[in-house]
Amino acid sequence: MKLSKIQHRIYDIIISTLAIAAAVLVLIDLSQGLNDWQKTADQIILAIFTLDYAVRFYIAPDKPKFIHSNICDLIAILPFHTLFRAFKITALARAARFTKIPRLFAFLYRPLKKPTRFFYSN
Repeated sequence: MKLSKIQHRIYDIIISTLAIAAAVLVLIDLSQGLNDWQKTADQIILAIFTLDYAVRFYIAPDKPKFIHSNICDLIAILPFHTLFRAFKITALARAARFTKIPRLFAFLYRPLKKPTRFFYSN
């Protein structure tokens, strides 16, 4: 299914806004921790990104090329923090918060992808 130019622009705006919101949530989590509604928002955004990645992967004609060109999106949806939820050791739990740093960069990469492509092509 091919999106029209307006639909594609709306999609880009929504996904970029979610990426920025997710990056802000990661920064808040690293600095002071998230409260309940922020944790819920983070999980919803993560679910949206996971669904988005799965749909784009499913419709991609060349799967290996898709994975290679969308590696930052894949990093953004990997659940690094859930690996450490099984452990209740406080030092380990604090260390788990720093596993969100790759997600921060991956979320910030998403909105910058289109302008970068534009500058390279022009």
